[in-house]
Parts: sequence; C-alpha cells; structure tokens
Amino acid sequence: MVGSGIFTNPSKVVELVGATGPALIMWIIGALVAFTASMAYAEWCSRLPVSGGDAQFLDFAYPVPRRTLAVIYA
Repeated sequence: MVGSGIFTNPSKVVELVGATGPALIMWIIGALVAFTASMAYAEWCSRLPVSGGDAQFLDFAYPVPRRTLAVIYA
C-alpha cells in the first residue's frame, strides 16, 4: 500500500535537509528498512502458511497462555 505522503513529502525533506544528496540517502535508508521488514514478514508467512495473519503469528510465537496476545492484538 502506498499512501500519498510519498508524493508530497520529498519536497519537504529536501527543504529541511537543504540538499538533494542527503535527502536521497535518507530515502534509500528508509527503503532498506522497509525491505528488511517485508522480508521478515515474508519469512513468517512462509513458515506459518495459515490464514489469520498477525494474530496467528503471535499465537505461534507466544503459545502460553493460549491466544492471549492474539486476542489482545485483534
């Protein structure tokens, strides 16, 4: 999902930083962080191929007491 902020914020970032180079480096670092998070999520999805998403991941990671974190998250 891509929000509209990706289209409106670059000019604000360049204005605050004062140069295009450091702003571009910050965007690349942000992209690397997002990529790392998506790969971690993909690993969870491949390890636990059931429907339920994050609630199932929490239930798998913290089984005792059963479904406590999944219910709190939902």
